[in-house]
Formats: sequence, structure tokens, C-alpha cells
Amino acid sequence: MRYCFLNIITFLISVTVFCKSVYSNADTHTRKNYEPARALLQFPPGIIHSEPMVDFFPGYAVSPFYYQAELNRIEMITDNFRNYSSRNSIGKFRDTVTNQGVDYFKTNLKDSLNAVIKQKTDSLLASKTAHSLYKPLYRNDGQNKPVKYIIILIGDGTGLAQWYAGYTANHASLNVFAMRHIGLSKTSSLDNYITDSAPGATSISSGVKTNNRAVGVDHKGARLTLLPDIIAKRKMKTAIITSGDFRDATPASFYGHRSLRSDFKGMMEDLVTAKVDIIMGACNMAQYDSVSVILKKKFNVLGSLNTVNKSTKLPLIVADSVAAFSIQKGRNDWATTAFQKTLQLLSKDKNGFLIMLEGAQIDHGGHANQLTYVVSELLDFDQVIGKAMEFADSNGETLVIVTGDHETGGLTLTGGDYGTGMINGQFSTGGHTAIPVPVFAYGPQSQLFGGVYENTDIFFRILKALKSDYKPLR
Repeated sequence: MRYCFLNIITFLISVTVFCKSVYSNADTHTRKNYEPARALLQFPPGIIHSEPMVDFFPGYAVSPFYYQAELNRIEMITDNFRNYSSRNSIGKFRDTVTNQGVDYFKTNLKDSLNAVIKQKTDSLLASKTAHSLYKPLYRNDGQNKPVKYIIILIGDGTGLAQWYAGYTANHASLNVFAMRHIGLSKTSSLDNYITDSAPGATSISSGVKTNNRAVGVDHKGARLTLLPDIIAKRKMKTAIITSGDFRDATPASFYGHRSLRSDFKGMMEDLVTAKVDIIMGACNMAQYDSVSVILKKKFNVLGSLNTVNKSTKLPLIVADSVAAFSIQKGRNDWATTAFQKTLQLLSKDKNGFLIMLEGAQIDHGGHANQLTYVVSELLDFDQVIGKAMEFADSNGETLVIVTGDHETGGLTLTGGDYGTGMINGQFSTGGHTAIPVPVFAYGPQSQLFGGVYENTDIFFRILKALKSDYKPLR
């Protein structure tokens, strides 16, 4: 008991000394704007207590005028949030709190703070390394010269904000930003201000505006003539690649004819008669036993991209489950490898080809409102773009077109750092928007793709680049 009593006396003296020291040191600072701070103090060894000792003292909670020995005795302290962060001139909190060791926030606006913290967690990305870029030669770029090969690269859900997020994360560099011929595509469907992927991609593949959810058919359900059908008359081959499921709306718009994009079995039936030489992506073909039997009679069907080589027989289906993985979950360089293997299989054909490759999961990240998901997919897509530009420079007869079918998420970039690759952004919706999307073009006839126009014009400008005499109804 005597020992405990002495310890209590010692503790009270130490608290008095501590507070006196705080007063003394605070007095050397200006006393302007002092607000009492509340501190949870450590008890000296041997003190038995049922409640924490709380004491008030005037002065700043964190100050260079306090001795380290004094600060070491503070377990927890409350202070005014304004001493750590405040709204700046552009309406956002300065990103300082997380760098100052703050562990707890107390507020009467709990739901609002939770929303801010969740949004910041989902939208903060720091990229340590940048992928290397292809240095373009601009061979025949923007020249009125013949086009033998067409490469269409569609970033699903990719608007300007998604591109610039990728540019920032890649430390101020993207392959696509080296393209000199740029336009804007208006993406509304026939029956809706905001399109979905089905009419968005069908506009590019057919030159016809159709209703939401419709793939390769007009608003009445009539089959449309698609780009692969047109170029097949010139004996050009067609390849379709996606980092997703090849029955989904965007890839299916280049071979399917269904009023409902969800009619996956119908898409597989359409593939039987489609003018497609290569199709790669994810697909559980076991779901369609009767259709699969027919497809296997027409196509060389493989279950892995790894089994494809320069001698692989065409026409070819690669139904690879890896394509459905996100980059974050291990897809790695599947899309780039699929693209390069497709080039290897088709480039020896003297009549030329059309390749449509979709970066499918940029859209998935937008729907999930996860900026890290969006950017990792976009950077993977940009590496394919670099390979396409390299191929174009190798022959001078390749037109590369890069665009989106629509924008997803209503992404706004609210902060970033080119040096660290950090980005801060906010999404306004979990769905699509009507924001026009960029169109980038590279190679001969790329000059045709400048301006602001309907997405259907991409189709007609491709035909003009090919000097095609096909005249569909507009």
C-alpha cells in the first residue's frame, strides 16, 4: 500500500510537471488561436487504475516546442481537424492527414466521412514503374496511300479521363498519345442518349445506329452487313480478340446478329456462318454441346493460347479461360501475346486482314468504380497499341484505329503526380455516360479520322480508307 501511495504521488507530480512544461513551452509560441487539446496520458509503472487518465492542456497538439520525453507520455490526443488538413481552393481536402500518423477520426458526420474514405481508397493509385513505349516512325502516317491491313482497337468504357489516368499512372507516357490524328466519337444509340456496348460496337462494325442491347441487327431486328462480311469479298481475313468473353456485346458485334446481347447461345450459332478466321477470348463452350459439335467441324478449337504457334491451322477458335481474368488477378500479357500470335498467323496473307481487339475490362473497372482496376487494364491495352503501331511501321500499309464504344463511370480526375504515378479520381455513376470518346488513328489514311462525328462514321471512314465501293444505307 505504501508503494502504491508513493507511485500515485509520483504520478501526480509528473502530470503537474508535464502540464507546467506544456504551458511553459506553449508560452514561447504565439497564444493566438489556442484551442484546448485533450490527451490520454500513460500511467507510470505500478499504478492500478480502472479508467484512463485524461487531462486538458492549452496549446497545439503537435508542436516543435514540446520535448520528446513529454510527447512520449501521450497515448492519444484529440485535436481540431483544421490543424491537419483543410479544403483547398479547388474544393478538395489536402492529402496531408494520412502522412501525419492520424489513426482515428471523430465526427458527427459519420456516413459522409465513410463515403469519402471509401472513395479515396478505391481511387488512389501509385505506380512505381512505367511500361516502355514504342517510338513511332510515322511511316506513311496521314498519307493518302493504300491500306492493306486494318487494326481496330476498342477500349470498352474508355473515355478521355480513363486515357489520362493511364497516362498519369505511367509517369506521363502512353503509346496512344503518340498518335497525331485524333477525333471525337458521339456514342448515343438509336433509342437512348446513353448507349450500351451492343449498339456502341454495332455502329462501328456496321455503320448503323441501333437500339440498346441489340447486336448486329437494326432497330427492327433485321440482320446488318458487318465489316467482316464486306472485306471477305476482297478475300481479306478477320480476327476478333478480347480480354473477356468473346460472346459478349463488343466482340459479338463483329459476327453476331441478335436483338438481345444476352443471347449467348444465339451468338455461338451465328459464329458457325460468320466470316471470321480467328476468334480468341474466354468462352465455356461445353455449355453448347450441339453447337460446339458444329463449330468443331468448321474451326480448329483450342483451349489455351499457349498451344497456338505459327503453324496452327485456320480457321481458329481459342476459348481460353485466362482471358476472363483481370490484370490484377493474373491475366498478365495475354492480350499482347494473342495479338502478336494473330499477326504471325495472318500477316503472311497477301490479301490483307482486319483485326478487332477489345480491351474488355477497362469497362469492368469503371462499373466497379475502382480506379486501380481501370488503370491496370488500360495500361495493358496501351501495350497492345504499341505493338500495333510497330507492325504498322514495319509495312507502311496498316491503318490502326483506337477508340471506345462509350465511357463508363463518369470518371473525373481530381489529383495526381506524374513523378510517382499517383492518381486521385472520383466516379459519378456505376453505369455508362454519353460523354464522347476519343478516336486515335495511325498509318496511311489516318487523316480521315479527325473531327467530331457519330460513331457510325468510323465504319464509313474505314471503307473510305480501303477505297471500298460498298454502299450501305445510312
